[in-house]
Amino acid sequence: MNDLYKVGLLISEWRQSKRYAGEKMPENLWNLACDLTKNHPIHVVANELKITGTELRRQLAKRQRSSQLENKPQKPDVRPFSPPKHESTQPQFIAEIFIQPNMTIRIHSSVAEKDLKLLLALAREVA
Repeated sequence: MNDLYKVGLLISEWRQSKRYAGEKMPENLWNLACDLTKNHPIHVVANELKITGTELRRQLAKRQRSSQLENKPQKPDVRPFSPPKHESTQPQFIAEIFIQPNMTIRIHSSVAEKDLKLLLALAREVA
């Protein structure tokens, strides 16, 4: 049995057992239908499974958007942080880099403030 036929049978079984006429097709069946488009044209999959090509394209776009969001790296939030000034052996400048909500990098530096600002500018460009 080929994959189109198998998925077609699953969708057919769901159609016969659904509780009410307007019930949406389950995500697992949409996932199977979308997977078939990797090996078959959209119109062939839609015709074989008796679903509209428009809805199949909509489901494909939805999955593509969600996979792009999952794979998109978050840009770190880089901003300078200055502690209260007082005479001691403390570093001259401290910078905090917020990479993710629960991940912060704090840089303590005894270099000149302008050098650290240059470092922060480079970090922003890399991010």
